[in-house]
Amino acid sequence: MGKILISRFSGCKFLSIVRDLDEEKLNAIRELGFGGLLQLASKELHNVVLSAALLWKNFQAYSLTKQLFPTGFSAVISAAMLCFYSYVMISGGNPPPKKLKTTERSSS
Repeated sequence: MGKILISRFSGCKFLSIVRDLDEEKLNAIRELGFGGLLQLASKELHNVVLSAALLWKNFQAYSLTKQLFPTGFSAVISAAMLCFYSYVMISGGNPPPKKLKTTERSSS
């Protein structure tokens, strides 16, 4: 019989606490080196984790059945989702923030 994973962590409670923090407290968390925890409150990270879980489950199903459709197709779509959401998270959001164009003036 397999072990059951039990966690006392509540994602909803954590999100509500992070949303209620003022900028001063958020900066203090970042200065202490725990700024990565604030990333857990981002929607992009949730999408990456969900798409990775879907890819894992769909790949397992494909590995067992070796059927291209529907399990192989679902695994490919899940891999595409993971790539897209990873890009969105790395680039800073969807759409990515626009970069300001710097104009260099040459003096004559």
